Amino acid sequence: MTILVSLTNYWVTDTLTVFTTLLLARIARVDRTALQLIQERLAERGVTLAEFRLIGALLGERVGLTQRELAERLQITAASLSALVGRLEKKGLVERNPDESDARAFRVRCSPQIAEHDWVQDVVVEVERRATRGIPAAELETTRRVLAAMIGNLEIDDTPVPSTRRREK
Repeated sequence: MTILVSLTNYWVTDTLTVFTTLLLARIARVDRTALQLIQERLAERGVTLAEFRLIGALLGERVGLTQRELAERLQITAASLSALVGRLEKKGLVERNPDESDARAFRVRCSPQIAEHDWVQDVVVEVERRATRGIPAAELETTRRVLAAMIGNLEIDDTPVPSTRRREK
């Protein structure tokens, strides 16, 4: 028996087809799998994905960021950020210092321990190399351009997309 499943305005003949043919489903699967591998590598270092995102936001910031700036960049609440910063301070991975221009604010930056080691970037590079193994450079560049265009379409274009769904009679 054929089951009709509707997903994002497409009618397909079975559930398996949805998860193997739709581009967004494939992108989501790559994302889930890569994040799982990244989390495994981070766990070996005693760092969570949320902590890793915070460290990533701070890399290259010589004077650090205020907690407000960090919360906005990471799109998390001030309370969640404060807990993350506290855990990372205890691990010696970040420092929190008073902001010289605003006595009420604190700046957070990577500790010298992070700044001197490439392990933060190595985690992502290792997973990306694994994901792209055997794929020619030209195809990877095409993929980057296509994904950038898709991101632009989703972030900027608010034009309604006409439905391609077949109507039942």
